[in-house]
Amino acid sequence: MNTSRNLFPLLAKFTTAFLVALSPLTVHGAIVVTGGAPTTGVYANISSHTFSYTVQNTNSMLVIGFYTDSADSPSGLTFGGVAANDFITDGRTTLAYWKNPATGSGAFAVSGIASGAFLPSAYELAGVDLTATVTNSIGGTITTPTDNEFVISYAGRNINTAPTVGGTSIIDSNFFAIDTATSAKGSLAGGTGIAGLAGSQDVSWDTHATDEGRVNYSFQVQAVPEPSSLALFGIAGLGLIMRRRRA
Repeated sequence: MNTSRNLFPLLAKFTTAFLVALSPLTVHGAIVVTGGAPTTGVYANISSHTFSYTVQNTNSMLVIGFYTDSADSPSGLTFGGVAANDFITDGRTTLAYWKNPATGSGAFAVSGIASGAFLPSAYELAGVDLTATVTNSIGGTITTPTDNEFVISYAGRNINTAPTVGGTSIIDSNFFAIDTATSAKGSLAGGTGIAGLAGSQDVSWDTHATDEGRVNYSFQVQAVPEPSSLALFGIAGLGLIMRRRRA
């Protein structure tokens, strides 16, 4: 009696029913903030405009924002000696990102700005689709090309009280950096949120943050195979094993 021949039709019926049950389901990935380096209540290095952050994960996205108490144009943004993939500046607030930075401690540096208050903070994101286009905007809205994108927004302010998010904004304030020196006051706020359907998203901050810059990025979630796809891979492998046994 050939057990494998009798078993295979039963397995086929079972897996077909299994796939039918799973086919409506889709597993969505998620972007997770796995680290951060707010500088609440203190400066970073004012003279060289540097600070350090330790990257914890491979295949992550590092996002660094900063406020500087000058109207100069930042340039030469690097982390661990590697240039940023992109950065945007509005007023005195800048936001930059690095795809898949090396793990471990690295120094962030920027040139092109004068000495003065320099207030940075960082988000490290796991689960970003590193092959997808990163969308950016300046101001209180950002248009996301796909559903459920992860949005980061930064706002700067030229007084030592932190900005707050708008009443209908999708983001919430997480990191604050405040310069309490009497000679050069300033503050920075960073917020994150999950967009809904593709289209225009509200990422507004209070009006007091407007003059010193509002900058935004949105990131697409890394795709995860559907359960039905994973099951198909398993069935294909099982079929090969059965064929070998019958041969």
